[in-house]
Amino acid sequence: MALTIEPDPTLAYPQHSFHESFSFVIVFGQFFGIMPLYGMTRKNIQDVQFKWKSFRFLYACYNIAGAFVMGAFCILKFALHGLMLDQAGPTSFYILNFCGAVQFIVLAKNWSNVLKEWSLMEMSMRGYGSVVTMKRRHMIMTTVVMTLALAEHLLFIGNAFTMGQHCGNFSLDSSDEIYFELAFPSVFKVIEYSPWKAFFVELANVISTVTWNYTDLFIMLISCSLAARFAQINRRLKTNRVMHEKFWKEIREDYSKVAHLVQVVDKHLAALVTISFFNNAFFLCVQLYNSLKIRSTPVETIYYFYSFGFLVARTIAVTLYGAWINDESRKPLEVLHSIPSEYYCEEIARMIHQINASPVGITGSRFFMITRSFLLKMASTIVTFELMFLQFGPLVRPGSTTSECVI
Repeated sequence: MALTIEPDPTLAYPQHSFHESFSFVIVFGQFFGIMPLYGMTRKNIQDVQFKWKSFRFLYACYNIAGAFVMGAFCILKFALHGLMLDQAGPTSFYILNFCGAVQFIVLAKNWSNVLKEWSLMEMSMRGYGSVVTMKRRHMIMTTVVMTLALAEHLLFIGNAFTMGQHCGNFSLDSSDEIYFELAFPSVFKVIEYSPWKAFFVELANVISTVTWNYTDLFIMLISCSLAARFAQINRRLKTNRVMHEKFWKEIREDYSKVAHLVQVVDKHLAALVTISFFNNAFFLCVQLYNSLKIRSTPVETIYYFYSFGFLVARTIAVTLYGAWINDESRKPLEVLHSIPSEYYCEEIARMIHQINASPVGITGSRFFMITRSFLLKMASTIVTFELMFLQFGPLVRPGSTTSECVI
């Protein structure tokens, strides 16, 4: 007697897990004190560990401390010189990045639990295969977003140096001192300049800038990975030619598994989503308000429009990628509503009720769910706050420039 086992065509190629495809993103963040985890380059998720007593955790603590100290200096500047709405951006930047850095440590502590839930879902849905292009997509998106962020930071540095050359009333010895006095007035108008202080200030600023951009990138990539799983279910539905009840039960159970995973991820990611959208919305308001100012140099004009355009594009990208989960989770309704009446069964009715009664998606601490319509709501909210800010004329100096000589 001979037994021949035909290989499953869906398993003919190596399975690429989420852990393997996402490890590049985690390792990249660790260079800047984000997600202090060990074992990310190993294939076994049991090797992924968070260690309190480790260099990576200390580096992450420096990220937190740097953002906290810079935010404290910004608040101290307002206490000494008064609140100016057009200069409130750096304060929000450092305070919210401080909160974001703390949340990344909390997420790193619970990341092994997220990977276990994700791995269970992948094992139970191994018949669908894996998204083989996901790792390449993660690498491309990470490279594009962080390269654009690097260009923005280089323009920030170039703008500060240009401002120093434009101002003719300074009496400093070195160009470095001019740059730091103009780029970080909240710090060096309170304490005396020195090279070692400038080094830690610049390092804290770079890490906070990366944390801000990385937060948006992290949400986009997680959303992309979750939406891809719903897309697999939708493709199976559209190519299906079987109408028996057992098939619909399998589809509903697979849908429930992915929906449960979204809930688990949202539980750990919700605080970061809230921080991201609040930070981006506030900066959009401040940047729109700063558009009323006069820019004195071409470099300053290029920096403003590039920074504003990059912020708008990143905010839209985060919203659309987050909404992709909700979009894909509702697509089965198109197929389910078109099933002929003779094949209609209880499992189909249960799945339709589940999709309608329990919307699936990433939320901001349960205050909102990221959908396509949320983008319009966010835009209308920004316009409303912008009109409100315009009523506070005393909080900004009319006709002032964004590059004033503060030395």
